[in-house]
Amino acid sequence: MLESFKQAIGFKELIKSTFTMRKAPNSKYQSQEMLDFLVDAQILGLSRFEHINDLRYDPGYLKIKGDIECPEESAFRRLFKALGIESLEEFRSINQQLIALHSQTKEPTEIWLDCDDTVITLHGNQEGGEVGYNPRYHGRPSIKAKACFIAETAELVNLKAYGGKTHSNGEFLNFFKEAEGQLPHNYVPKGVRMDKGFFDEKKLRIL
Repeated sequence: MLESFKQAIGFKELIKSTFTMRKAPNSKYQSQEMLDFLVDAQILGLSRFEHINDLRYDPGYLKIKGDIECPEESAFRRLFKALGIESLEEFRSINQQLIALHSQTKEPTEIWLDCDDTVITLHGNQEGGEVGYNPRYHGRPSIKAKACFIAETAELVNLKAYGGKTHSNGEFLNFFKEAEGQLPHNYVPKGVRMDKGFFDEKKLRIL
């Protein structure tokens, strides 16, 4: 059913036209094919690299994919290691195009936006890490990830990473304006839901 849905919306064609990273011509899998497999894994709840190998031995999945074997998890690690900033922007574009496709099935509608953030602990010396508030690993470098979703559909609208010292309301207005700018034209924000850490008097007046 999932594979049929992806075919109906032209998912593979969307990836190929947007995700420009190319591997060597003699590679067993091109980057666009691997991204398709990775989406399957995420939908099936296989969020860790080591769990992706389960798909290689699933006869039902192989049949659905036309007996095309899923790449080994090490291949996905190499793919992500080679990604640059331009690839992240292409992923963002793919996400926006999918939301736009969904919006075409709807009349102009009011929506609620859910905003949240989380601390992601870093291990080792990684770019962007700062020692800030970390409720679980005190004194460890981290990044602060902010996310915005359409409440009614759980579609991700915006996702950005900031240094670990960034407070929940730090740079939030710019983040929220970016989220609004990525909404389809027929989606009208009715309100925003977020916890108290995002608020201050200035933001309340603007929102």
